[in-house]
Amino acid sequence: MELTINGQEGIPISQIYTIDRFGKLLKQLDLDSKGWTGIYNGNEMLSTDYWFKITYIEGVDNVQKEFLSHFSLKR
Repeated sequence: MELTINGQEGIPISQIYTIDRFGKLLKQLDLDSKGWTGIYNGNEMLSTDYWFKITYIEGVDNVQKEFLSHFSLKR
């Protein structure tokens, strides 16, 4: 299973960041990436809550915005 973003068609996303609860960057994805499998430095991460941040462009003025939310990794 991979962390992927569904329903983003038509929204110009530039980057997706996966972050642990302490703020450590675990994975940086772009649109060509397959997703995050829950592995960091070759090790499976614990089943717990993680955060993601999406940077995207919105509006005719091409304003860069961020969306931050969390998810639970279950194994």
